[in-house]
Amino acid sequence: MERRAEYIPPPTFFKRRVSNVECSWPLWGHIPVHNAGRSPAQKSGLRYERDVHERFISELPHFVPHLPFRFISEGNIRMAIPDGIAFNPECNRVTIVEVKLRHSIDAWHQLYRFYRPIVQRAFPNAELQLLEVVKNYDPGVGVPGGHVHVWDVPSFVTFGCGEEAALAIHIWSGR
Repeated sequence: MERRAEYIPPPTFFKRRVSNVECSWPLWGHIPVHNAGRSPAQKSGLRYERDVHERFISELPHFVPHLPFRFISEGNIRMAIPDGIAFNPECNRVTIVEVKLRHSIDAWHQLYRFYRPIVQRAFPNAELQLLEVVKNYDPGVGVPGGHVHVWDVPSFVTFGCGEEAALAIHIWSGR
C-alpha cells in the first residue's frame, strides 16, 4: 500500500525553524526581557499569556514560564524561549507549553519544528509532551498528526495522554 506524505500547511507568522541541534541547555535563573506588545491584539495575547502563567504556577509545582534555552545549530549559538515548560520529575516528563489567543497552525510549527528539537536535546532522556493553550478554539484549523483535547492540565502533566506524538490542546477562557 502506497503511503502519501501528509500535507503540512505553512506557518502564517512564525518563520523560525531549527535543524540539527548540536547541543542545548536551559538558562536557569535567567530572566528574559518581556515584550510589551505594540498592537492591541499583541497586548491582549500577552495579557492572556500572563493569566495562563499565573494559573499554571499555582496549579503545577514545577512550571517555569519563559525558560530560555541556549542552543547550537549549524555552528551558530542561538536562543529559544518557549512560553512555558512544565516538569514532572517523578516520571521524567517535560511538557512544552505554547499559549495562543486563537488555535493556529503556527503553534504546531513552534512546538514541533522549533521548540521540540531544542528541548529534546537539553533533556534527552525525558518524555516530551506538547501543549497548546488557547482561549478560542477553531475545529476547522487542522494540525498534522491530529490532536487531543486536554481538560485537566495537572493530570496531563502528571500522567500524559497516552498518545505521545499528538498535539494536546487545552481551551481556557481566562479568568
